[in-house]
Amino acid sequence: MKKTIAFASIFFLCVSYLFAQKEETIKVTGKEAADFIAKAEYKFPAFTSSKVYLRNGEVAGGRFNYDYFNELMKFINEKGDTLAIADEKNINYISTGPDTFFYDNKYYEWVASSATARLVVRHTLKLTHTEKTGAFGISSPNTNVESRDAILDISHHQLDINEVLVFSKQTTYYISSINGHFTEANKKNISKLFPGKNIDSYIDQNKLSLHKEEDLVDVFVYANKRE
Repeated sequence: MKKTIAFASIFFLCVSYLFAQKEETIKVTGKEAADFIAKAEYKFPAFTSSKVYLRNGEVAGGRFNYDYFNELMKFINEKGDTLAIADEKNINYISTGPDTFFYDNKYYEWVASSATARLVVRHTLKLTHTEKTGAFGISSPNTNVESRDAILDISHHQLDINEVLVFSKQTTYYISSINGHFTEANKKNISKLFPGKNIDSYIDQNKLSLHKEEDLVDVFVYANKRE
């Protein structure tokens, strides 16, 4: 299930697409920044009991959560400290309840899989700059952000009510063979992974869009279907 965060003072300014990628610009006022960061920073509302499957076959457990701002998988240690996983290259995948994260130089969230292939997604959320609302409600960009880490650590940074945080949110889909590396889920790469299927024709005939997850899953199921 995909979750949507909505605040009255958050504005989605634009949505652009490149292949299987969606990009949104999100503006959050200083008044709502703390609530937005608290809800948008992590994948789950709380650290979740999970299992880490290593490439050498070993399995470890703990409470984990994915940090979208820093693109890191974090966990709670026995002292209650929040830490990031070290030696990520040794991770095969992490199972967190109904969700799975694969690691291939970056973290990818599971969408669908078959005996031979996987469809995954990457979500990133970055603070690009801040703006000040001046006279007549006109915003002006402040490209000289003093410290993005300080702003995101909202407990140590008090935002002016006239300050606006501008975030860039990207959603990109990838595919791979079971033991291969992930590549962007566009027509070229899907066709390459499934050479016996006429992917272009199937997409055109069914009026599907690779920008939509449900359509991508439809294409993925078709590509894996035995004739």
